[in-house]
Amino acid sequence: MPARRTVGFCVAVGPCGQPRPDCGPVQPIAQGPVHGFTLVELLVAITVLAAVAVMGLRGLDALTRARDTLGIELEEARRIQLTFAQLQADCANIVDPALLPGRAPLVITANSLVLVRSVRLDGQPTKLKIVAYHLASGTLARRESAATRDLGMLDAAWTDVARPDAQAQDVTLQRDVARMRIRTWQGRLQGWRSPGTDVVSADSGNPAAASGFPAGLEVSLQLRRSRGNMTKVFLLGNL
Repeated sequence: MPARRTVGFCVAVGPCGQPRPDCGPVQPIAQGPVHGFTLVELLVAITVLAAVAVMGLRGLDALTRARDTLGIELEEARRIQLTFAQLQADCANIVDPALLPGRAPLVITANSLVLVRSVRLDGQPTKLKIVAYHLASGTLARRESAATRDLGMLDAAWTDVARPDAQAQDVTLQRDVARMRIRTWQGRLQGWRSPGTDVVSADSGNPAAASGFPAGLEVSLQLRRSRGNMTKVFLLGNL
């Protein structure tokens, strides 16, 4: 007796709803072996993904550190610009030594700068005030006295403002300052002079009575985070 063979048909539905076998036999689908990942392949994939994740975290950490460092450097640069701008305004308005007989309008020490400057307000006479810059414990600060036209009050203000422990309120200009260097320009014959040998140093007398009042001032600041110095030269008076 011959073996029976089962043939499948695709049954289609006609217009009247009656099924009809008109689409021919259905070919059987071959069932092949099913492949998957082995345990070794999974372990290799997990290891690669873990390495990529670690490298990504390190890159993100480096990017965050660089951003923080850049922010600190930008803030330091902004403060330096403000400090130099304030110094330029004070140096441009320094008092002519001829207007202060027997007094020094500029005194420089290793870590401080004290000067007398004029203050001009609209509709008011010109007044004088003492301005002091001092470096202590890595902080550069500025203090000033009240403006006055009385030379006696000006002398008292000088004594009060120039002291390291002055009661005047300080305005912090720059932090983390490692060193401050100040020099004055005495002309081509004498060149740059430093505190101690300068005619306007604290241990000298009236600078106007010596070899002439300096024409320029050089201030160099070295920050603890920076290797180089930030230097700027200022003209003394409205030249």
